[in-house]
Amino acid sequence: MELVLLKKDLFAEKESFCVGDKNIRALQGYFKMSEKELKRTVETAENLWDMIFRISNLDESFRAHIRFDFIPQFLGVPQKTENGYYLGNLVIKDTYEINTHSPECMSCDALFEESFPEIARHTPSATRQLAKGLKKIYGKEKISMVKGSAVTRDTWINPLKKILKEEGVDVELISPEKAKEKQPSLLWRWGNIDFSGEYGEFDNGFQEWLFEAQKEISVFNTVLKKEDDPASKGFLKKSDEIILRTDDDLKKALSLEKDDCVLKPLLGTSGKGIVFGEKVSKSDFDKAVEEAYKKRGYGVFRKNLLPKINLNGSDFCFTMDFLPSFFVVGSKLEYLYTVVRMEPWESYRKNLLINVLQGGGYGGTVAIENKREDFSNEKKQPF
Repeated sequence: MELVLLKKDLFAEKESFCVGDKNIRALQGYFKMSEKELKRTVETAENLWDMIFRISNLDESFRAHIRFDFIPQFLGVPQKTENGYYLGNLVIKDTYEINTHSPECMSCDALFEESFPEIARHTPSATRQLAKGLKKIYGKEKISMVKGSAVTRDTWINPLKKILKEEGVDVELISPEKAKEKQPSLLWRWGNIDFSGEYGEFDNGFQEWLFEAQKEISVFNTVLKKEDDPASKGFLKKSDEIILRTDDDLKKALSLEKDDCVLKPLLGTSGKGIVFGEKVSKSDFDKAVEEAYKKRGYGVFRKNLLPKINLNGSDFCFTMDFLPSFFVVGSKLEYLYTVVRMEPWESYRKNLLINVLQGGGYGGTVAIENKREDFSNEKKQPF
């Protein structure tokens, strides 16, 4: 089996499309992933979730939409073929983040399907796959959605709601104030929660209300206190990385080579609060670390960049990440879809961000193909 990055029709080299008032470039290309590596990727996500579930003392009532942000690596040199650029065999190099509050790439997928229906019909839909997961757990129950201030644009939410409705999922978007007044039986929380107040996308009053209200109503993307939140990067800490909790932790962090390090808020979102040592002076990095230590909720992690992909015979270089998403039901993960995000290498190295809300490109939903090199119009199935 092979994974195919979108469809031949989408990636017309040097061609541009318009979404709203923004022109986007498209690239024709695909990659492969062995069945063994595919299995290892899913098992990695399952093992991570098993660890987080146990450490966080979660119970089987926990419900969420979770995305694992993996760093891919391509074996071999990209080659230009009659079907576009073949990027090579993809393997997973590392995990750099997880997201448990309905990631923005899904709404981007819905906007993509609305903007390019003839192209999108050749690939799986992340939104439609999520709809299947929602229906399996909640049936035909009406879902009220409340979204945080920085999560996603309304122009992206509307296509999402439309596609979900086509799939039999009835979603209404309501304000936090309306949610408190109405107390719907099922509430979809879309947005980061941070009870320290620094990186939350709702005001503290609503966060506290939601935390208590979920004892009586169903909250999809269950709300947890900061130290238990599965989205905390602290759960993914390697042995040589530091969570800033004690004076000794601070001392160790200040002794590290700054260019190899990145300071991250454990519950940050959309690239906020991240400081790459290579981008600042030693004194400025040390100052940022010291300030973060005072605030708590930060860690110093090793820098681990996404891959630089140089297309053979072209001056265009870009990067991408690999994002399988699951529906969480207690201790179990149910696979939904995988999407990729893309970003020109020059802008990635400048900003070190690939978030689509911050200007990162959307690479689309990954599909399974049979063992052949052609791109037929047969229906693709997600893994």
